[in-house]
Amino acid sequence: SEIDFMAPVRWRDAVRVGAECTRVGSTSFTIGFTVSARTGTATRSSAVRGHNVYVVVSTEDWAKRPVPDALRHALVGR
Repeated sequence: SEIDFMAPVRWRDAVRVGAECTRVGSTSFTIGFTVSARTGTATRSSAVRGHNVYVVVSTEDWAKRPVPDALRHALVGR
């Protein structure tokens, strides 16, 4: 995981959070995200951005497993 702080978000700021799958590998996938904020009538500015990497594992032996087809299709939208 990685998170980059760029600007503060304060009480009553209008906040928008966006997330999308940025990579699907054979046993893992990455979700990238951004947080932007707008104070009053000011233009929206990026406050935080980052990504998390998720690895698919078996609940029996905790070994890595391929990303299931249904999940892969949901992540890439195809």
